Amino acid sequence: MALIECPECSKQISDKAESCPNCGCPIKKKPVTVEKNKGIGGCSGCLILVIGFFILMAIIPHDNDDTSSKKKQTQTSSFVDLDASVTFKLNEVIIENKNSFDWYNVKAEANPRILGSGYYYEFKGLAAGDSKSISLSEFAKSDGTRFNHLATKLTAFSIHCDTKSGRGHYYGERKTP
Repeated sequence: MALIECPECSKQISDKAESCPNCGCPIKKKPVTVEKNKGIGGCSGCLILVIGFFILMAIIPHDNDDTSSKKKQTQTSSFVDLDASVTFKLNEVIIENKNSFDWYNVKAEANPRILGSGYYYEFKGLAAGDSKSISLSEFAKSDGTRFNHLATKLTAFSIHCDTKSGRGHYYGERKTP
């Protein structure tokens, strides 16, 4: 409790009194003012919360249908090294499947490239133990350019296919005598 001066008679009275006990003058209570925090608040505080929410959403991985299907696909698919024999003749290549399983959706590539493309030949499949002879002129780039064994040297060969155990791969380089 603090003492204040009466505005009428100037006597000291309690700040809790509603009127002066000496003269009866009513005492007006001063409104209590609360200073607002001058920190972050209002719209700017909400904006920071919204931006923070979006940053968290971008960082935290979500388990939606798209990512879970990719996870399932990664878990079920595996790579299989193909046991193949590839024989190069003057203008043909002979591919032999030495595996005990069949190859499906076969894509053979002459002179495969990491960037760009080599010459491709696609066929439905090759049964276990079977072989296939393919003329090099059957191999073509995506723009339609055919492999010309007189103008282009065959340096490497790759095979990609589907198997019951996963995606099959073979890569071999031509040995020159």
